[in-house]
Amino acid sequence: MCPLCTTELVYKKGVKYYQKFEAAHIYPLNPSQAEIEILKDVPRLSEDVNNLDNFIALCESCHHKFDNPRTREEYIYINKIKKSLLERSKLRSNYHYFQLEDELMKIIRNLINETNYDEDSKLDNKALKIDGKISVFSLISF
Repeated sequence: MCPLCTTELVYKKGVKYYQKFEAAHIYPLNPSQAEIEILKDVPRLSEDVNNLDNFIALCESCHHKFDNPRTREEYIYINKIKKSLLERSKLRSNYHYFQLEDELMKIIRNLINETNYDEDSKLDNKALKIDGKISVFSLISF
């Protein structure tokens, strides 16, 4: 959805999805002298205007309104929205990373606490086919 007006930015037709958004530069690609002046001390998400951090998906109408004329207040507002989206994306990425770490910790704990360990059993580095590995892991309860 467009972060300004909530218009859908993607639509489905049959089994395919299509975009109906425009990639808007937050800090302008080729700022006019007036834009340089009004944006001279505002925070930027990237010094490179073509960095993905400096783009936001907007519907065509909101993109046009944002660019014509560009105001300091709108720039600051859009910049905050994009910063929030970047932070949310980073948190989501970290969340998935830590969930994987939790799963690995469960496996390690179960291997350490394996109660069926036989004194005569020895660990080896024998390569197993996938089927052999699956049967070993099916014994471990999560």
